[in-house]
Amino acid sequence: MKRNEFIEWLETRSGFSKEWSAENNDTWWKELVDYGEYIYDELSVETDNVTFMWEEFYWGGRETKSRELSFEEFIERYNNYELKY
Repeated sequence: MKRNEFIEWLETRSGFSKEWSAENNDTWWKELVDYGEYIYDELSVETDNVTFMWEEFYWGGRETKSRELSFEEFIERYNNYELKY
């Protein structure tokens, strides 16, 4: 899959949207996962892969985690709700 195909998939089939600061830039994306706490998962789209970033919460704190995935692997994990596992 090419980058432009993946961008089209993000725009039409996912809950991700471009970040406000990146309106004319298709590298940074975010998806709201907790409206009450204003928590987003974030995505950085590179030339041939993506970096998925999220906050993992635990009692007394939180940790930022990230995972680098191919476009195909990201889509498969996203559709199966397995991005954070």
